[in-house]
Amino acid sequence: MNQFLTRFITQHIKKSSGSPDNGEISSYQVAKKIRVLKVLSTTWIKDILLILAGIFSAAFALKSFLLPNHFIDGGATGIALLITGISKWNLAITIVVINLPFIVLGYKVIGTQFAFKTAGAIACLSLVMATVSFPDITNEKILVAVFGGFFSWCGDRPLR
Repeated sequence: MNQFLTRFITQHIKKSSGSPDNGEISSYQVAKKIRVLKVLSTTWIKDILLILAGIFSAAFALKSFLLPNHFIDGGATGIALLITGISKWNLAITIVVINLPFIVLGYKVIGTQFAFKTAGAIACLSLVMATVSFPDITNEKILVAVFGGFFSWCGDRPLR
């Protein structure tokens, strides 16, 4: 695997620098590219795992605590909950529709990577809300407020 990666990176360096096939590529250049690739892949894997944990935490809060006890969350999710309560629309679809303007704004202001991660997270949250069932935990209002708020907060934290 390491030899394949070294050959691949060496060819990539030659193509990107415009050097001929007989040009020498230092082992430092190859090692540097391998290091960058490892850091990027590790970062992406960590981000994906944290996003998935946040999605399941937010879905758990909504379906186990807030929805069964008619509590409202804040932000775009709270607006979606209000619209769903008034109109009886599907919450999973309403969450996506309410968040669309924010994704577009994030794309224009923050960047492409942020917009794609946010759109993916919202789509996955919608999918989890529509397909995964969570048990109703409690009807005690103070526990619903504390634990529903905690799990919702855990799902809303941005990546650092």
